[in-house]
Amino acid sequence: MQKMFLHIKRKDDKNISINVLRNTIIIVILQTLIISSNSYLLEYYNFKNSIMSFGYTVNKEKNGVLLAYLAERIPNITLRKLLKLVYLTDEKFTIERGFPLTWFSYFAWKKGPVAPEVYDVKNGSFSEYVQCHRNNEDKCEVSPVSGILTQEKLNLYSQYEMDMIDKIISTYGSMSADELTDITHLDDTLWSKVVNENNLTFSDSGRSDCEIHLNRLIEGDEEKEEVFEDALEYMQFCNATSVC
Repeated sequence: MQKMFLHIKRKDDKNISINVLRNTIIIVILQTLIISSNSYLLEYYNFKNSIMSFGYTVNKEKNGVLLAYLAERIPNITLRKLLKLVYLTDEKFTIERGFPLTWFSYFAWKKGPVAPEVYDVKNGSFSEYVQCHRNNEDKCEVSPVSGILTQEKLNLYSQYEMDMIDKIISTYGSMSADELTDITHLDDTLWSKVVNENNLTFSDSGRSDCEIHLNRLIEGDEEKEEVFEDALEYMQFCNATSVC
């Protein structure tokens, strides 16, 4: 009887040990999955925040109005053309007054400088201001949300800024996206310089993470360089405090 009891006990102990081991393995796996999941979420959060420019975190309303205004003034504008016009607008403002209008971050992609937040209009970015739909050629056309361009919204811009925007529309509005690409791809443009400096070939996705810094347009002009730095500090303050 004692031998039988010991045999049963040993068998039970063995089963208990196996169950404990199995449960321990399951707990370790679950903990690993949770840690990996949290790490992924943290990495994704940091990635999303790292690529969001002041043009979105600080200037979203003002830039949303700009996108809607361009889309209203230029009917049937494609997203590709809109991307070009927004970039050229920031180039002109930087050259003229020392800092950009939108404060989007631009990256060198195959077809020119691209602000990711504007590119993402096709996926619902700035949906309070513009909407995107496919035309007969399967190109993304952008149009303003009905009723968005109130006088109150337009008053976000100074008269000087509106005059500059209208001048840019007058100069480039009738050009095609391909013609605007030719302009941004000229040999002496920032896009060309960044592409050459980083030996970009765009053999894979047509994209890169090489940023185009607009303040290079005013290098050597000490007064405008100082203006740019002051404006940048203000945007950093606004981004950090959310009180502007």
